[in-house]
Amino acid sequence: MRGDTEHYLRELMRISLKIDKRKFNTFQEADKMIKLRTDLIMIVLNYLHDELYSRGPRYWIDPIDF
Repeated sequence: MRGDTEHYLRELMRISLKIDKRKFNTFQEADKMIKLRTDLIMIVLNYLHDELYSRGPRYWIDPIDF
């Protein structure tokens, strides 16, 4: 996994844990954190997509093809 992907994935986990543990005081803070989590999810998905599709074809060939 690339460094950028790992960085954003860690940020996503950090924000998600804050939301799950209800570490916010107002509805506005919660709403802001949920929007940030949504943005981080999209960033992580794009990085993962780039990583998977930039790999060589040997990762996509199934040696045990029936």
